Amino acid sequence: MKSIVVYGAKWCSYCKKLENWLVDNEHNYEFKDIDNEVNNQELNTYDAHGIPFIIIKDNDTKHTIEGFNPEQIKNVINS
Repeated sequence: MKSIVVYGAKWCSYCKKLENWLVDNEHNYEFKDIDNEVNNQELNTYDAHGIPFIIIKDNDTKHTIEGFNPEQIKNVINS
């Protein structure tokens, strides 16, 4: 099973759309609010340029996706 971590913010409209999409498609995920300093520092280690920033892990494989692109997210989850 793949784990999904989302870095975002409550004020981010695309982050909210992503959360709704994940819930609607019955995907469990962990949300890390970047307004929290620790989460923001974690996000900076990925050299992300925007939010939402998604990390999808499966064993030794890690995919990162920047922004809300449902088709790309679905392809990575189903790969």
